[in-house]
Amino acid sequence: MFGPGSPGKFSGITRQDVKQIVRAKNQGEKADGRGRPNALPLDLSNDILASLSSIVKTRTCIFSASLLQPIAIGTILASQEGRQLLNQGRAGNSIVCCSIRYIQRLMKSNGWRNVKPQGDTRKLPADWSDLRWRFVLRLAYLVFAHSIPKACVVNADHTGIMFTQIKGKTWITPDMAAEQDKSIQGHGEKRQFTLLASTSASGHVLNHQVVVQGKSIGCLPAGTLWRYDDCVSAKNSKGLESTCFYVRACDVGSPVANIASSCCTSNHWGDDVTSKAYVISILVPYFKQKLQAIRAVDPTRCKPFGEQVCVLIVDCWWGWMDASFRDFMKQNVPWIRLLFVPAGCTPVAQPMDAGIIAKVKGILRTLYGRWACDLTVAQIEGGSKPEDVKIPSNVKTCRLNLFTWLSEAASRMRDEEGAKGIVHCWRSTQLLRAWDHEVQQEAAKMASELFGRDALPVLTGVLVVEVDRSGTEDREAAFPGLPFPEAEQPDRDWVQWVNWEKVTSSTGPSSY
Repeated sequence: MFGPGSPGKFSGITRQDVKQIVRAKNQGEKADGRGRPNALPLDLSNDILASLSSIVKTRTCIFSASLLQPIAIGTILASQEGRQLLNQGRAGNSIVCCSIRYIQRLMKSNGWRNVKPQGDTRKLPADWSDLRWRFVLRLAYLVFAHSIPKACVVNADHTGIMFTQIKGKTWITPDMAAEQDKSIQGHGEKRQFTLLASTSASGHVLNHQVVVQGKSIGCLPAGTLWRYDDCVSAKNSKGLESTCFYVRACDVGSPVANIASSCCTSNHWGDDVTSKAYVISILVPYFKQKLQAIRAVDPTRCKPFGEQVCVLIVDCWWGWMDASFRDFMKQNVPWIRLLFVPAGCTPVAQPMDAGIIAKVKGILRTLYGRWACDLTVAQIEGGSKPEDVKIPSNVKTCRLNLFTWLSEAASRMRDEEGAKGIVHCWRSTQLLRAWDHEVQQEAAKMASELFGRDALPVLTGVLVVEVDRSGTEDREAAFPGLPFPEAEQPDRDWVQWVNWEKVTSSTGPSSY
């Protein structure tokens, strides 16, 4: 009864199991079914494990429960009985809820193991609060001196997007656990690309820039609804060739309509060349559009495009701090001021790191879940056995998917709810206080301390000097962030992956 191989449990019944049974007996039966075993039929649970085993045994990447969850849901949806139970669980009328915790319990109870933990070890400097406030005051002074609208203050930040997951924990089957086999194909490879995302203080999402490893346009996904035009092609300050293309959508329905710049570098990371391409292809067109829109309503709210001072907030990464990039900014767009986030303070002083990039990756996770779920349903309904289910993980497929999903993520974040979330992230970093009159007064009194006496501009003149960047590069400015499959709210995330109209109106698996 209590040893390995006992009825119903792979690892045997524990004292905690007995304790729960006794408690349930003393409390009596619950009307809503709480405390009962999961209501999925045993055959369907076995099918789920078979599908998950098929995916895990490919060893193509690290499979966290977040990555395996849509496979399990797809297996359930391929069964008429399972989909009815899942639909009831979505509404809270059933004990079936295919959450990440359910997947973890199912795998654990059948001998699976979770290995290779990983976490974020970034630390803030001891005086981060003072550094952030001085940073807010710098922005407040610029806003006060040049009457800058919120729409003309932009924060841009890089993050790594993985083609396949290479961080975190991975689940392995009982056979792999028995053999202590934790190997993953290409685990040491950096199979990812870089996303440069940006938002304004008014809550608007700018178009994206993506950077992949390669030398030519062949490294980028091809499509009939968009084309690439050369934008910038040059050697960066480290002597390596970088080529950036301007992406033109040929149709309003282009799947990459919100990606305006695609770049090829030697290591898939941005550099001073990609930074210039971002300014040319994305930032300047955005400022032009916003200034024209503001002046169309009230010409007194801002100066014309090219005269109105705007601000680009960036972290202390070498691609922004490089002399060639700063010279480019002074010569070509002197009306754009660079404001650098204090080194080591990006988690608390940079809006993109305060939740916006996490939101983008959350949308990517939802879109991945829907894609993987639909693939699983299609394969099982097409005659494949659960143990033969496959999810493509090659770079070509993943790259096209992620480019398309990133464009859709930008569209989703441009609605009213998305704008509120972006503004909330800006507010959480205190940067929106730069438009408070009291804060501007404090900044004006401390101007010489904030910028230095030699760099102090006249309030009625034009600020022609560069904002102090403290001369310190932030070593963690290129922190790639967590993999997009990691879930923030695992219990209810899966509900977004399913087309419930098809599920509730269908009469059989083939109609899904």
